[in-house]
Amino acid sequence: MAVFPYARAALLAFCALPLAAHGQVYRCKPDSGPVVYQATPCDAGAQTKVASPASGSDSSIDRPPEQLPAYKLQLADVTRREQVRTAIAEGRPLVSMTRAELDEALGKPARVSSGIVGSSQQDRLIYQRRGRMLIVYLTDGAVVSFEDGGQAPAAPPRADCPGEHDIRKIETAISSYMNRGNDKLQGELRRQLRDAKACKP
Repeated sequence: MAVFPYARAALLAFCALPLAAHGQVYRCKPDSGPVVYQATPCDAGAQTKVASPASGSDSSIDRPPEQLPAYKLQLADVTRREQVRTAIAEGRPLVSMTRAELDEALGKPARVSSGIVGSSQQDRLIYQRRGRMLIVYLTDGAVVSFEDGGQAPAAPPRADCPGEHDIRKIETAISSYMNRGNDKLQGELRRQLRDAKACKP
């Protein structure tokens, strides 16, 4: 057909686009043990497949990623970017996310612990979301796994909450005849009263 040369040229141009360094997730099946999805290539002896980070399904490609056709790698990278955008919009982590993408999805973590293992930077980020903990593990700035950490610990009781006597003093100051015409003071006293009643010792 007349459009074939144009379609072929478009495909070649598409395949020539550069690949993102973190655009792959590997499905690793060791000789013994469960299937593992990770952002780094499988260990020696483990079967390797290029996998979908969101669903965990593989593309039935058993060759090492460096031997795959360029267009398949490019399509995998486009799919990954779409999945990252969806994960950010839904507020959830995704294997292969960068730290910047993770911050967009989850915000700032409650706690971070970091260290060097071999030549790799290892990070463990803990988030508190909807009363539960979410633990995310990164290697060299990319998410390699995450897990539900269970029920988040309750916030410790505050020792600095005003007592009943302090609340009555604020209420008395609000109703004082001398303070009634001072709008600025009234606003500040009412704010103090709201904060005092909201504070849970």
